[in-house]
Amino acid sequence: MRANALLSSIFSLDYDIHSVIDTAYFSSFKFRGDIDFDNISQVIYNVEETLKMSEINSLIDEKTKKFVKNKFINFLPYEDNLKLKMELLYSPDDLVKVVKENSVSLIGNSRFRLWR
Repeated sequence: MRANALLSSIFSLDYDIHSVIDTAYFSSFKFRGDIDFDNISQVIYNVEETLKMSEINSLIDEKTKKFVKNKFINFLPYEDNLKLKMELLYSPDDLVKVVKENSVSLIGNSRFRLWR
């Protein structure tokens, strides 16, 4: 679930997404605007590089302003605060593993859709 939550957050860096549902089994969201499979593939296969960008820190900070796991978290230095929140809420290593080893697929392109 933490890897899927991070995936949807990464998509929100570049695209206007809504109706986000993240579970341990899938990440589901809808796009506003024009997007094609190549755009989606590019985001998915560049996850590792995206996690190294400074924009990810700003995103975590923005999404977790009201997050209070412990009231003292707000007294930590900025970088430590972000690192702790990343470790508690997201799982970057698992997301990279999913992308590299399991190859993320769109439901529209998988057999799951044929089950209906």
